[in-house]
Amino acid sequence: MTPPGTEPSGGTDPSGGTGSSGGTDGSGGTGSSGGGTTGSGGTDTAGGGGTDTDGSGGTDTAGGGGTDTDGSGGTDTAGGGAGGGGGSGPDPDNALWFGSYTHYVNSTGGQVYALYEGLLDRAPDPLSEGWHTLLDQGTSLSAVTEAILNSPEGQALFNATSNAGFVEQLYQTVLDRAGDAAGAQFWTSLLDGGSSRATVADGFVFSTEHFAQLQPAFEQAIFVPDPGNSDVARLYYGLLDRAPDTSGLQGWYAQAHAGTSFSPIAQGILASPEYAALHPTALTDAQYVETLYEGALGRSVDPVGAQFWSNALTSGQTRADVAVAISDSPEANQHLSSVIESGWVLT
Repeated sequence: MTPPGTEPSGGTDPSGGTGSSGGTDGSGGTGSSGGGTTGSGGTDTAGGGGTDTDGSGGTDTAGGGGTDTDGSGGTDTAGGGAGGGGGSGPDPDNALWFGSYTHYVNSTGGQVYALYEGLLDRAPDPLSEGWHTLLDQGTSLSAVTEAILNSPEGQALFNATSNAGFVEQLYQTVLDRAGDAAGAQFWTSLLDGGSSRATVADGFVFSTEHFAQLQPAFEQAIFVPDPGNSDVARLYYGLLDRAPDTSGLQGWYAQAHAGTSFSPIAQGILASPEYAALHPTALTDAQYVETLYEGALGRSVDPVGAQFWSNALTSGQTRADVAVAISDSPEANQHLSSVIESGWVLT
């Protein structure tokens, strides 16, 4: 599987993501309609957004009251929308509902962190779960490295045309020093002999010298967003226009990890009393798409997108499928990252 490469915004994070079912929605399948959120082409599938890794989402006690939107058969309280109302705000105490912490550079999350710090000279941005998912699914580390090097950001940093020049850039960027004669000759010879730039870059990034530079950060612990939790949370914003509650996030996440696809989860939310209370009058397809755009993207639907999703719904896509596709689009990932991957907002 070829990594998605970089985000539409010019970053170096794969977009997409996968979720699971349960809780408040109950449609089947996995949204497989149109690219982006304008519906102008392509398909938004798999990958998670951003470049953080691993993260196994913590589990806490379920909440009570309200309508059943969690997939566990319980009752949950409704909260506010994506911009704030009803959310608890960024709070480290909520972090383990959206991911986990790692102290290990050889974990999936640690490897992605090392690649970003080494090759891009920065920590992964919040939308980094995609690389973790790809690595967990069997994508090679070199494939992820190659995608980062080939991204606009990577190409700007590693623009040397000669093998010797590329090696020197690795020394300067990854190890923060000039190359020594013996080391530079060794790595240049590997490239001259046919080794890929990604393979050589991995040699620098995962070297003992670079690990020593990263050790202070790992001693403090690196937060790793969980793709499944993020996907469930985006469905809450898209369909219910609010942050998830702990019970709902836990219930749907559990179903997702048990193998339920995201469309059944979306269908469960669509069939919930809370959704019915939000929309007591049946929505037309156009109205339905508008609510998804407002909840997941924070804007009104554009004409091209409206036509695309209308065609999708009339040609066999279910409303749950469309909810998954829009809420998991690169635009939704970007719009909601401040309240999900780096905000940890709960109702």
